[in-house]
Amino acid sequence: MKPRPTTKRSYQDTLAETAIKENEALERIGTLKHERMIGELDLKCLKLENQALDKRHQREREREQHEFRMMQMQLMISQNPQAAASVMM
Repeated sequence: MKPRPTTKRSYQDTLAETAIKENEALERIGTLKHERMIGELDLKCLKLENQALDKRHQREREREQHEFRMMQMQLMISQNPQAAASVMM
């Protein structure tokens, strides 16, 4: 007895639909992995930018502290030049 053409066709249709669904699922998984990698790279980039900003702010603070100490020394020298001369020796 030969299989009916409709049964054979429905098996083929089912197999084709399954293959299409599997391919779509794999494509979605690949897309999700790609999006995750992009997100991780964005996060890494933000961390590096924050580190660079932190270093810049640290240098600014150090420069301001240095300027403040220089102003203190100038003030001390202007108020008591003899004491400043002894400190510098």
